[in-house]
Amino acid sequence: MKILIAGASGFIGSYLIEAFIEKGYSVTGLSRNPQNQLSGKNLSWKKWHDNDFSDWQADLESSDVVINLMGESLAGKRWTNSRKKVLLESRVNSSALFVKAYEKCKSKPDLFIQTSAIGYYADAPFSNEQSSAGNDFLAEITIKWEQATAAIEQMNSNRVIIRTGVVLAEDSLIIKKFKLPFKLFAGGHLADGQQIISWIHIDDLVNSIQFMIENVKKSQIFNFTAPNPVTMEEFCKKLGKKMRRPSWLHVPAFILKILFGQMAEETMLKGHKILPENLLKSGYNFRYKEIGSALNSLKNL
Repeated sequence: MKILIAGASGFIGSYLIEAFIEKGYSVTGLSRNPQNQLSGKNLSWKKWHDNDFSDWQADLESSDVVINLMGESLAGKRWTNSRKKVLLESRVNSSALFVKAYEKCKSKPDLFIQTSAIGYYADAPFSNEQSSAGNDFLAEITIKWEQATAAIEQMNSNRVIIRTGVVLAEDSLIIKKFKLPFKLFAGGHLADGQQIISWIHIDDLVNSIQFMIENVKKSQIFNFTAPNPVTMEEFCKKLGKKMRRPSWLHVPAFILKILFGQMAEETMLKGHKILPENLLKSGYNFRYKEIGSALNSLKNL
């Protein structure tokens, strides 16, 4: 099995590479800085250029599976107009480049896995893969992101879209952001804490992608979230219990809006239940279904 991963040097990519190499797969990673990445047995790197796929065209043709993880992080900065442009173009343009590369392939990979996000969905009591799209900026990004590779389905390849929730790992964004305040006995939820966190443990994310590779034989959409979303208040209480710290100090919503503007409104202060209906129907068995066991599995907290 040969796998090509775009955005391989990022957070999720590093976990996927480790798992695939352990399985004995051959992996080619695409990175803007391939010279800075560690290579090894069954692992090689090629350079990602925004408008040129010639460096990895041959690798694409010889691959069985392609995983597209490209995209600037949505968190951490205010969404100015220029920042929004970067966030959108980093997803759409990289996806469009894959379509151009596919068009040139004499032999095309069997499976293309397109990353997306649960920001796709409109506000509702809960959403599954058949639910309607929203109309805010996060929804706009994900809709255009997914549409950018739609043409691949017409090229004798299956395209799987994975809409990923909040990922839990020792080095994931949410854990890094909450870890220090809790260590300093200043941990707590944001705003009223009633916003829903639809989460997934990194082990289940990796295992779900492995499940896609081994079992999915047609184009589909999957929500990559655990079956039991929780409120932010509950998440923080469980995290505090794991770290043996209280969860008592919360940050008012108006402060987050002042600091981060629209980014806070659409990410930190918003969330609802996203259910992994298609994953469950397909027979995937989650390793971590409950937030307590998921957090307890994380080391160095």
